[in-house]
Order: sequence, then C-alpha cells, then structure tokens
Amino acid sequence: MHACGRTPSPSPADVWHRGRRRVSPSAAPRREVVEEMSRCIAHRGPDGEGLWTSPTGRVMMAHRRLAIIDLETGDQPQFSPDGRFALVFNGEIYNYKELRAELERDGCTFRTQSDTEVLLHLIAREGDACVERLRGMFCFAAWDAQREQLLVARDRVGKKPFYWSVRDGIFYFASPRWRPYTPR
Repeated sequence: MHACGRTPSPSPADVWHRGRRRVSPSAAPRREVVEEMSRCIAHRGPDGEGLWTSPTGRVMMAHRRLAIIDLETGDQPQFSPDGRFALVFNGEIYNYKELRAELERDGCTFRTQSDTEVLLHLIAREGDACVERLRGMFCFAAWDAQREQLLVARDRVGKKPFYWSVRDGIFYFASPRWRPYTPR
C-alpha cells in the first residue's frame, strides 16, 4: 500500500498519523517506486493486485490480495459510490456481517460481499471514529479526496503491521509481514 498527503488528527483507537516529519502537499509519488513496493509483497497476495492514482497524482495506492471473503468481487483499492473515498485494506473484520446489516438498515447498498466494502461505507459514514467499532485484525488506509486527508489505522493488538516512512516529502507505507521496501 502507498499514499501521500495530509492526515487527520489521531483518535484514541490507534489511528496513525504522519508525526513530525514534513509531508509536502505538492509532492507526488513515483509510479515505479509504488510498483516495486507492490512487487515486494506479491507473495502475500497471489489472488489479485490493484494500483490506483488519484486524479491530482498526489496519492497512489497499491494492493496485493489474498482472497478469503468474496472471492469474485473483493478487488482493491475499492472506492465509495461517489468517488470521495479510496481504500486499501489488509486483514479481516470479524464483525463485518453485523456492521453490514446495520448499514443496510440505514440505506447503504453494496456491490460486493466483502468486509472491505463494509469498512468503506463505515469510514464514509463515521470517519476515524469507525475504528472503535471494528473487531478483527486489520491495517487500512483510506483517502478522502474531498478533505484531502489520509486515514491509516491498524488493529489494537497490532496483528497486522504498519510501517511508514517519509522520503522527499512523500509518505510511504505498507502492511507486510516484514519491513517493506523503502525508496531511496
């Protein structure tokens, strides 16, 4: 996974932020770096891959997928119906069926059966507060194009790792099993 941009304030639910390192609002990630980062974790996601670049070119997200839930339509990155949010997600939300039922009662419609789409709708509805409601092992990044903010979060125990670095004003991150490729 990879992205750059400003981040919202952290919540008590282990929401990560850029810290004190300077992220440039005009810096753009290099496609070849993002592709190399994705290749470095190809073994963890043999069932699919995705790469997305925002219309401004300031944000890029890559994903490697191991299909466990919704084998046919759970590809990533996923996008909200209005295009405001882009999401990459590593892990599993154990209570996604209950959350989905609640969202459906509130009028949300779904294109997939994946826990990823449930998370996407929850982020769109509740922002970073949604992390408090998640049960599972996860690490995710959601780009809010309207607010130009990146939300990154992981499970409370840290079952799914989150590595990050700021290089040349660009915020790079990954959720692999070991320390990821770091651009030079």
